[in-house]
Amino acid sequence: MPGRNAVSWSSIISANTHCGNCFRAFDMFEEMMEEGLVPNEYTLGSLLKASSGPGDIWVGKQLHGWSIRTGFASHIGVRTSLITMYSNFKFLADALRIFCEVPPSLQEDIPTWNSIIAANVSNGNWSEGLHLFSDMLCIGLVRPTEPTYASILNACASVGAVEYGRIIHGKIVKDGLFNRETMGNSLIALYAKCGNLKDANRIILSAISDVSALKHGQEVHGQMIKSGLEQEMSLANSLITMYAKCGKTGRSSLVFERLPYKDVITWNSMLAGYAQSEEFENCFELFVEMQSSGINPDNHSFTSILVALSPYPSLSNCWKRGREIHGCVEEDCVRSSGYFNI
Repeated sequence: MPGRNAVSWSSIISANTHCGNCFRAFDMFEEMMEEGLVPNEYTLGSLLKASSGPGDIWVGKQLHGWSIRTGFASHIGVRTSLITMYSNFKFLADALRIFCEVPPSLQEDIPTWNSIIAANVSNGNWSEGLHLFSDMLCIGLVRPTEPTYASILNACASVGAVEYGRIIHGKIVKDGLFNRETMGNSLIALYAKCGNLKDANRIILSAISDVSALKHGQEVHGQMIKSGLEQEMSLANSLITMYAKCGKTGRSSLVFERLPYKDVITWNSMLAGYAQSEEFENCFELFVEMQSSGINPDNHSFTSILVALSPYPSLSNCWKRGREIHGCVEEDCVRSSGYFNI
């Protein structure tokens, strides 16, 4: 590549750091210096992240000294990388010193607050993390973000501070972050670890839909089993929906089968799970079983079974069963309600 400059070198160094090629990142840094190019703050930030890879604090300290001499230490990205680097090596005193050196005029810097709070929480210094969060709120110059709340909820869960966690929960709602996936997962982890399963269920068990959130859902499920609440109707219904949304209809079915009594919501939860997974045969068989058990289908039941049928309109068997469902809809007077347009 002709005409390489500081930007192109920073990009390739950052790429190697991101891929975990820490030693290669430092080799390229030396080559960059040999070409007479001065690293910028982005290069330095990447190198500080890479310095945790070799497992030697000496490299990080050398970069810290170089950043002070070149004036880059005051840059936000470099400052947060320094805090994170010292945190990774468990040098919290050094991380805190960097934070305390921030002048009052720059205290609106939320990334630095997030870095020092996360540094304390990740190293088990939960109380200090909570105190820093309180200081940040008292100053009133910065507004907490998702990373801020994630760290604080982790601290609350670790020390069992569920009541303080409820206050944070309220602030998350007030700040409009409640529907964010990360916040939902953190809140579930908080309530589950503190044994408040009903609160965990109240938030978003039924909204969990990815692998990372599934882990929290399984933690809640485990707590339910230990507490003898697995067969509590509303919690079980949420578990069925949660597993189904994560593509684990087999686990949904296990929860479903273990229930001694199933209301129409329970049946609908399982029907919806099969429908979302396009398990046509299972959905139809469950619908027939639902009727045989004496539970009358409602609008949601019919919606699920029709959704399960819709991907296969060309199959004669599906067409036949679709007409059967149509008959059931008419028989139960659902069509007259205007809910369906068949």
